[in-house]
Amino acid sequence: MSVGNVSATLNGIPVLNGTNFKIWKNNVTLVLGCMDLDFALREPCPAPLKDQSSLEDRRVFERWEGSNCISLMIIKNTIPKTFLDTMSKENDVRHFLNTL
Repeated sequence: MSVGNVSATLNGIPVLNGTNFKIWKNNVTLVLGCMDLDFALREPCPAPLKDQSSLEDRRVFERWEGSNCISLMIIKNTIPKTFLDTMSKENDVRHFLNTL
């Protein structure tokens, strides 16, 4: 996806203002799904990796971790700082959305 397309897609998410939560959440989840970044929203956090973790376990963990990190960045970018300062410091995107 080109930078222009990413920018246009992200601009489709309205800023959360306290009265538009349903619209905001629908737009966030739609954009993350269209960008194939919704894995962490659909799947629970996998178990921490160990030395004996399989390649598949590592692949799933890395996919989840990347999806979670980028999803949180996108979501937090659409919430005003004044709201963010009062919110949970949750690092799991599913839990973060559930605390809103």
